[in-house]
Amino acid sequence: MLRRALLGIAMIAAVVLVGCGGGEKEGAVGGSSAASGEAAAYIAGAVSVTTTLTSVSNNTVDLMNEVMENPAVLGGEAWFRDLAREQSHLNEAQSKLLSLEPPTQFSEAHRLLTQAVAEQVTGLGLLETGSRNMDADSIKEATGHFQEGNRLLRASMDALPQQ
Repeated sequence: MLRRALLGIAMIAAVVLVGCGGGEKEGAVGGSSAASGEAAAYIAGAVSVTTTLTSVSNNTVDLMNEVMENPAVLGGEAWFRDLAREQSHLNEAQSKLLSLEPPTQFSEAHRLLTQAVAEQVTGLGLLETGSRNMDADSIKEATGHFQEGNRLLRASMDALPQQ
């Protein structure tokens, strides 16, 4: 029981440190009528990935909040099934992102977005491992990856060409 309480404290710290995921950069890619077909296709794919990334981040925070409210859920397979679902969504988004060919003007934003997704994938893996093993250090490490992923996501939005 003490380990679950300590793990709950680690989850609280993780939620506080992770905060909100990324936000959409308003007006960053507006005027799609001026964009080429290649750029428009890339933008559509990248928006899908960032939408999934934001959703997974929010759902992961919800899962961590659930543990803080009731540490007993951590021993249940339903919680791990929900976490696995988020990992699956993120892995699909990562595959989609890696299949995209960014036009030159989006190469830096694409590089940063690819790194952001990789950080989130690593963070979810560490969260799952730490939660299964009641290892607060792994959860703390996961939090660092979530924070870096969020930072990189914001940087990728900042790197989008201005219209």
